[in-house]
Amino acid sequence: MSKEPSINKSIDKINEEAKKVLKEMLSKRVVTALLTQVKEEKGMIRRVLVTKESEIENIDLFTPVIPGFSVATYLSELTKDNPLPKPLGVTAKPCEVKAVIELTKLEQIKLENVVLIGTDCYGTFHVLKFKEMVEKGENPNQKFYDSFLRREENRDFRTYCKICASPTPENTDINLGYIGKSSKLYIEAKSEKGKIILAKIGLTANRDKEREEAITEIIKERGGKYNEFVLKSREEVKGVEGLREIFKDCIKCQNCMEACPICFCKECFFDSQDYDFVFNKYLKWTVEEGTTPSIKAKIQFHLGRMLHMGVSCIDCGLCEQACPEDIELSKVFTVITNEARKEFNYQPGRKIDEPVPLIYAEEEELEEFLKSP
Repeated sequence: MSKEPSINKSIDKINEEAKKVLKEMLSKRVVTALLTQVKEEKGMIRRVLVTKESEIENIDLFTPVIPGFSVATYLSELTKDNPLPKPLGVTAKPCEVKAVIELTKLEQIKLENVVLIGTDCYGTFHVLKFKEMVEKGENPNQKFYDSFLRREENRDFRTYCKICASPTPENTDINLGYIGKSSKLYIEAKSEKGKIILAKIGLTANRDKEREEAITEIIKERGGKYNEFVLKSREEVKGVEGLREIFKDCIKCQNCMEACPICFCKECFFDSQDYDFVFNKYLKWTVEEGTTPSIKAKIQFHLGRMLHMGVSCIDCGLCEQACPEDIELSKVFTVITNEARKEFNYQPGRKIDEPVPLIYAEEEELEEFLKSP
């Protein structure tokens, strides 16, 4: 359904309303600081820890970009060893919230004293595209919001954003959003903690039927696009030839691994002496189907990483954004993660109390081994 954006429908005005909410949270001391994103003087976005009300003015909550790392990565660095001593508000896009939930289950984040503030996300630009738009004097915020008002796919959105069926976050305490039929800030309490906070700052939730309808429309449309993308990608990456074509330009910089919020091992197998031993043997294997040892090593790295964390992949696409060779990692990841989710009946970030399949086992799973002679 196509809609023309109205001249008075500005995402910047909605952002101003959101900043008032955050300012109230800080002034009423329901949080002592905010881990959020701010706009710099030249228009670029960075993550900061806001501790003063005067610093809230620079917050750009709905800006359509993830600047480098997921906020889950920063939260993990802050809390993986010890819980926070004082309440911290953390603003996060839907995929970032999923990463927070997965890392919590993997014991990399402690949510005590964390107030999770989710934000709507209709789509984000590649960080370099965002930079290019800013340098040209364009307004990326309004460009994405106009796309939302028209319910159009912005061709400059990142691949994962075009097929993302999670426009609003779940498992948060409070949601601040713009998705609805009306151009206004929507405020939602998603937990008992969130309800208490809204009461303390004198605000009430205003989720309505129009918002529900808009969210449902986007989920249905994007869900269809996701399924189409998976089917198409499955054909393109089929077999050794397909994988070789996808990864032929890989330079093994491991940027994808560094940007991934789910890759958290202190020492990666592919950087260890164990892998050196395996790889030395690997080089002596017979070259099959014209595949060179170099390309086989690239494929081994990517598939090994996907097998390791694929079931918890939250479709943020930061691996693809970080790739200097613009390798379409989404084509491989969506195929593998989609199959893993079906196999385990598991959706990453769905429930905080739902165990990650690969880190636990049930007794009945072992029956075939127990019965064997």
